Amino acid sequence: MQNLRELLNRRYATPLAFAGEACALACALVCAAFAFATGFAGLYGRHISCYAVIGGSAYGGAAGVLALCAPAALLVLTALRYVRFLAGKSAKDSFYFCCAVYFSYLAGIMLMSAAAAGEALSIDGATIAGIALGSALLAASFILYLVAERGTYDGAAPRRLLSALCTALTLMLFALLSLGIAPTGAGELVSGFALLMQRLAALRDRGEFVAETDASIRTCAVAAFLFLIAFAVCAVLLLERLAGNVARGRKPTLLRALLSAACGILCAALELTACMRYAAYASVTPVYTVPAAAMLLCVLLAATAAAEFLLAWRAKNRRAPLTLPADML
Repeated sequence: MQNLRELLNRRYATPLAFAGEACALACALVCAAFAFATGFAGLYGRHISCYAVIGGSAYGGAAGVLALCAPAALLVLTALRYVRFLAGKSAKDSFYFCCAVYFSYLAGIMLMSAAAAGEALSIDGATIAGIALGSALLAASFILYLVAERGTYDGAAPRRLLSALCTALTLMLFALLSLGIAPTGAGELVSGFALLMQRLAALRDRGEFVAETDASIRTCAVAAFLFLIAFAVCAVLLLERLAGNVARGRKPTLLRALLSAACGILCAALELTACMRYAAYASVTPVYTVPAAAMLLCVLLAATAAAEFLLAWRAKNRRAPLTLPADML
């Protein structure tokens, strides 16, 4: 299979495709480096580093290890892919891997935020800088590729727009699911997974302990966090392909979108269940907005991906040559 970058350079004799890949590689390097500087602003101006999140709870430990290791591991794979490409051992360049590093960085922030939310109120300046710089470099890569490949993309504009919409919906899910367990209101803010465990421990210390209820809430929380990790993995795989569809050319995304949506719905549903059980347990009023909105976005994501798949299928059938049976010729 001929590599798109070679095709572009031969057709247009332009360095734009090379510049686009350079920006993508710089984005991957920046995101992998800034992952280790991830931090949050807490109550009363307190700073919470990613290492404090890791040491704060089992949820924070799992989230932090994934958040730090995934971008670094993908950066190594990106470098290996690019070396193989330069050596002529592979026709595939590193663009998709670079996108995976960027989105794994965002997914890691989501996981740590979900674990520490409530104690952590917002991301800190270093994390904002990492997101902004990585986004700018990836956007520059998109623009350079779009300009360089003018006319070579075989898909129609509506399909590109649907891929962009799927990307936006998935990133919105990152933002919603980063809030962790839904808040319960009435002065009892149950948000992050770690904070929920602290609230349950406080109820036990006050003598307000029901073993079956406590166990069911903890089980729902663990299951929700596991599905959140599964959503993060599926979403990163989906986003790197959607990004490539917008900037380079179409690859199938429906299965990845459906898996992401399913994991997101299950995560939100389990978070909602844990919230409702805790609200009844602690006699507070639950708020269902966040998990309900997350489930709605998951449905929209699946529907948008299905619409993009149908458009691609119709376009492929229109391009297919008409063949008649031999007895009709």
